[in-house]
Amino acid sequence: MYKAGEVRVVTAEAREDGRSTKLKDLIADPVWAEAVEASPLVEHYLSAMPYDEFVAAEGARVLSYRASNIAHLDCMVADPAGSMERTRGAMPLSLLDTPSRGWTHLWSDALNHLNDPAGAAHTLVSSGPLYLAVRTLPQFWLGGSYEAAAGAMSRAWVHQELAFGRLDRGALEKFVGLCCSRYKSQTQGVEWKGNPADLDGPKLLSRLIGTRVKAAATHGAMGQAACEWFACVNKVKKVPVTFTSGVGSVAECAALLAELYDVLESKQVSDIAADNLAALRTDPSLAWSVVKSYGNANVFERTDMYVSALGALGAACGVAVADPLAAFKAKFFRKGVAPASPDGSLRYTHGDVDLGALNANHALLRACWEALLPLETLRDMPAVITGLVTVDKATVDWSVYPPGIATLGLGPVAVSGLQHGKLKLGKCIGVDFTGEGPPPAHGYYSRGYVKCVEGEGLEGTPEGTVPGEYVPESFSKDFAGFHPSCKWNVSMVEREAKSKVDDEFGRTLVNLWAAWLEVYDADDSHTISLEELKKFAGHAACPSSNGYMQTLHDWARTAALDGSLESSFNEVDRDGSGELEFREFQQMLGAEQ
Repeated sequence: MYKAGEVRVVTAEAREDGRSTKLKDLIADPVWAEAVEASPLVEHYLSAMPYDEFVAAEGARVLSYRASNIAHLDCMVADPAGSMERTRGAMPLSLLDTPSRGWTHLWSDALNHLNDPAGAAHTLVSSGPLYLAVRTLPQFWLGGSYEAAAGAMSRAWVHQELAFGRLDRGALEKFVGLCCSRYKSQTQGVEWKGNPADLDGPKLLSRLIGTRVKAAATHGAMGQAACEWFACVNKVKKVPVTFTSGVGSVAECAALLAELYDVLESKQVSDIAADNLAALRTDPSLAWSVVKSYGNANVFERTDMYVSALGALGAACGVAVADPLAAFKAKFFRKGVAPASPDGSLRYTHGDVDLGALNANHALLRACWEALLPLETLRDMPAVITGLVTVDKATVDWSVYPPGIATLGLGPVAVSGLQHGKLKLGKCIGVDFTGEGPPPAHGYYSRGYVKCVEGEGLEGTPEGTVPGEYVPESFSKDFAGFHPSCKWNVSMVEREAKSKVDDEFGRTLVNLWAAWLEVYDADDSHTISLEELKKFAGHAACPSSNGYMQTLHDWARTAALDGSLESSFNEVDRDGSGELEFREFQQMLGAEQ
């Protein structure tokens, strides 16, 4: 089991206390061993050490990486902490593709918990403070691939890993170099006459600047200039000089570039928790960045959203961010696995959510809304903060978000205020669902963008739109966030019971269809015509002793007598052929069910 106050980290050297295991000997699985042998970390160890010792190490880094090349393990593990004998679960082998230079101690989430359920739960909530205390090493900046760096900027965890803490300087310089190289290849040294927003390299650099609020305030519009400064300093040829022609010298470009590096790599928040909490209430750009990142922390295990975008911020503000489902998960630690849905994600209902923990976490977000609700426009906010590309904009998805995330921390909002596909939240801010197209048939919107809805004809703000806390009644269909497809709306017992009924009904339909074709398909068309069905329903009693046919007769006879038989038939006979194939027959009786 997990030991409090300890971490497992990758080290270049074995510890003198013997609490180190060679990486290739760590996991008794040939896939793991082969991956280690082929990686830059082949000679490295996994070491167990006190948390404070790791944080104090000058060469300590926290790894930010894209989880891929997943190995599914169920084998023995040589745990250097001595608390585990077996690991069961997924292990992203991509974390091994980390160059070994520039650090001495490397923490990654998967190797820290080794799939121990209690360790994984602690890793989730402790990673935020780590990203604030230790420099982050973005692995995806180190491989020389612009595509990898660009793809990683859309990762859900970016807003925790890259937003507030310090960044590795060497990795940052490599990243700016990638952006410059892309700028060079796109312009071929010719001054760009098109839309600057179409320049890939500068745009990617600007997206990084937009995740770091302090940098956005001073360098929000300098993505293209920074690429040219880099080219000047590093003697990269065939790069436009739109911004450097008037700078004067390489030394001046170097000074400007160094200033950008300094603000980008440094901590983006104060060392004083009270100052950071106060800034959430008074700095709209910081508040918007936080609210936006909460909605965009769209991870596979959706419930991780509760923590994934707030951990580092909570540490900065002196608020201990907790997992509202921690107590629910803890019930299953001894079994080694929590209940899972068919897709492998956590199975739970809104009744399993600790509202005390949820509301405590949301104190951070409610502070943000205090700054945002009174705004009359977002025009004064830097574009890099509001989002340069779609994936960087503030989004909601009510069909999949866990309970309590629908309004991004604002609290319960009545859906009675939804007008023309838009829900107004403050003077100018609202959620716009119209990008989905026409209103859904069931009446429940799902995916929308939080944006300025100023001047769009919305009447006032819905009653109750003030920062507030959730209560059990907040998850009903009367409040924002309810959606029929949300798996937390009904218990698994109810869902499994419905599935069982659906399966039984499906088998009944198949047997009904077979019985009909065997006896009553007069024209041998392998269909059911309206006339055949009317004739069958015209019998006062079912002419067949087959139990399935008796069921069909009862329905058809009743429908014929109340006048609904023909309309039910025509509703599913979309092609107007007067004949129903099995799928249409299934739809007709399914609607009746």
